Amino acid sequence: MSGVNYHLQRSSQFYELERFESCYQEATEALKYDAENEEAFFLILLALIQLKKYDKAEQIGNTAIGANPDSDQLFYAMGILFNRKEDFGKAKDYIEAAIRIHPTESQYYVQLAKSHLNFNQVKQAQALLNHSLKLNPNNESALQLKSLLEQQTGTSQKAQVLADKALNLAPEDAHAHLVKATLFWNNNNFESAESHLETAVQLQPQNQDILALWLESRTRNIPKWKTPINLLAGNSQGLSLIHI
Repeated sequence: MSGVNYHLQRSSQFYELERFESCYQEATEALKYDAENEEAFFLILLALIQLKKYDKAEQIGNTAIGANPDSDQLFYAMGILFNRKEDFGKAKDYIEAAIRIHPTESQYYVQLAKSHLNFNQVKQAQALLNHSLKLNPNNESALQLKSLLEQQTGTSQKAQVLADKALNLAPEDAHAHLVKATLFWNNNNFESAESHLETAVQLQPQNQDILALWLESRTRNIPKWKTPINLLAGNSQGLSLIHI
């Protein structure tokens, strides 16, 4: 195995283990073997976003795209970065650039839908999620976000079908349990809602937003459940192409 591949493999493994500092370090080592390596830059950006080092990520991202101007995944990562920075217009521009390069990647449309939701453009977000699911009917994050939108604007039955499919596809995804919890909460089944929130906390204990939501649920005081859709629309931890 070449030096660059060795460090890329280790970086990817560290990312999956949520050891983001180690992920960053290994990807940086990979650049010593290949100074313009697209995958190394991508992993660096993902790690820095998770570490909330947004300014550093933006600086490196500009360098990365300069070296790889046709990289859809680098534009995608920059889109997520600017969603995190709450610069939703710039996020939208980057994600649309990723789609122009790779129009059949289902996950890009989910991220673009999130940008539109931050502008309260629900119909546009729904259309993008529908297209994402046309490209990949098993896109878990698209199913999750569409279920939450259906809970707010559509039918409870359709929302439940979407939420159940997402949970069956990814039973160890904290956000899948979050979506199920909202359904139970809206049906006044507070015990089941709290159970799914507790599972979500166990699956993603570092997520302070989900922890706070679980604790708040125990007071029966979560008005209109706006927090879950905010989490999935702009603060989801799932950044990789595999995953929301």
